[in-house]
Amino acid sequence: MMALSYADHPLKVIYAKGQFLYEENGNKVLDCINNVSHIGHCHPYFVMQMNAQNKKLLTNSRFIYDELLTATHKLLKRLPK
Repeated sequence: MMALSYADHPLKVIYAKGQFLYEENGNKVLDCINNVSHIGHCHPYFVMQMNAQNKKLLTNSRFIYDELLTATHKLLKRLPK
């Protein structure tokens, strides 16, 4: 398996917005790697939702909590049986 690497010219990202990463040198780079490609970086609605969740509970999916179960059931309804 081949891994993507920036060893020779690593990106030094200072912020991201939408589908782009912005480097300290001013370069704008299309982000095709991170797992936010379907909503973009810093989408206002999702930032608001994530902040609200983080104020209540900041964990991963190793533990069961209501929001995880609700999201799982919503997702399952959209998938074929």
